[in-house]
Amino acid sequence: MARERGTGRNRVTSHSSVASHIRLSAMDDSLEPDDADARPSRWHILHEAVTPALKIPGRMWAYVRTSPGRLAIMTTVLVIAIIAAGGALTYTSSNRQDRLNNLVKNTEPLSNAAQRLYGSLSVADSTATIGFLEGGVGSQSEDERYTTAIQTASTALVEAGAGANSDDHEVLQLLAVVNQRLPIYTGLIAQARTNNREGNPIGASYLTEASAIMQNSIIPAASRLYTITSDRVRHQAKSLTRPMWFPASGLLAAIILLVIGQLWLAALTNRRLNGGLLFATAAMTIALFWLAISSIVIVAVGNADFNRASDPLHELTASRISAQKARTDEALMLVRRSADQSSADFSTTVSDVQKTLTQLKDNGTLDDVDDNENSSTTKPADALDDAIVAANSWKVSHQELANRISRGDYTGAVNIAVGHDESTLNSERQFIQLDQSLRTLIQDTRSNLRTYLENSQDTSQNITRAVLILSVLSVVGVLIGVRPRMQEYT
Repeated sequence: MARERGTGRNRVTSHSSVASHIRLSAMDDSLEPDDADARPSRWHILHEAVTPALKIPGRMWAYVRTSPGRLAIMTTVLVIAIIAAGGALTYTSSNRQDRLNNLVKNTEPLSNAAQRLYGSLSVADSTATIGFLEGGVGSQSEDERYTTAIQTASTALVEAGAGANSDDHEVLQLLAVVNQRLPIYTGLIAQARTNNREGNPIGASYLTEASAIMQNSIIPAASRLYTITSDRVRHQAKSLTRPMWFPASGLLAAIILLVIGQLWLAALTNRRLNGGLLFATAAMTIALFWLAISSIVIVAVGNADFNRASDPLHELTASRISAQKARTDEALMLVRRSADQSSADFSTTVSDVQKTLTQLKDNGTLDDVDDNENSSTTKPADALDDAIVAANSWKVSHQELANRISRGDYTGAVNIAVGHDESTLNSERQFIQLDQSLRTLIQDTRSNLRTYLENSQDTSQNITRAVLILSVLSVVGVLIGVRPRMQEYT
């Protein structure tokens, strides 16, 4: 019985324990929903974060429909339009300035170096040939002229190489031709002088071979180099005279928006035109007219000014090279002791030089060349007259030189060629006068071309500054004009 009672107590205790556990479990289960409600879910957090953002467009639309909102939008559009117009001009002007700087600092100096190389090589060839007639070495002045010409050509060759771009294959190839064959030419001239001094007839062969290398290889390469670089100067300069349509269209669009904004604001406020917007419109109109007039002047006058500066430079350079070639032909005619085709070639070449000089004088092309401290003291018109007189006298002297060769008077012909003739028949003096006059004219016209390019650079910068200042003033005018209207709604 006792065991049974004990078992009964255990059962009671066991049932009581189970019941207690069930009640605690029930209490835990009843608490779980409350805790879950107390902790926010991820979707709830995302909803609270996104909901205000979703309401922003509606609030903005509601604000836009109000008068202050429309005023704010109008102001923003006008300011953006003005800034965009100024930015378009800045971009176009910056691009143009970069091209102009490249023209002034790279292309034109490269062309000038090619011109000096071209001319110096011709001077060296003609001087070496004349020196050969005087015993292989020539007079001291001839020797100095030859040495100076070779040094000038070497310097110009280095400058041209430094100014050429690495991807400009044709220019680099032409420079390589001159650089490789110029030492060969000077070596042959040295051999010719040495043999002629020693009385060896083979000296004439060395001279002829050297002159053939110069005339058939070196000078054509230098001529092609000068043609390429001078054409680039012409092309780049003409591209800079094109009107700036892109910034002009931006300024016009800004003016149209300003006019529309003024009319809308007048209708909204039932008042007269806004002073600030009116000032902005006037400023942008002035900027547009300034840019348009400047573009018209650049197109109409710029091309003429550039041609007036560049065309004589090209023609004078070609004339100087032709004169040098004629002097070489004259000397080779004496070396061969035959007035054959060389005399006819001489007459044709000098006649072309005379024609070019006469046209420059008749057209008055060089009358506008500016005298500056970097130019020679001789005026361009005087130098042109001296060149014409020297060319005419040289042609007469050469005709007598050819006649003496035909009569077998070789000594008399050499005296005319090297300047030993006591009469006015002095090819040496007349050629030197012609060459010096042409060199003076080339220097002056090149200086005039540089002046034109630098003035174009300054003009472009001044136009950009003026339009940018007017654009800033227009933005200020818009803000000042709209501000009182906005204050009326606050």
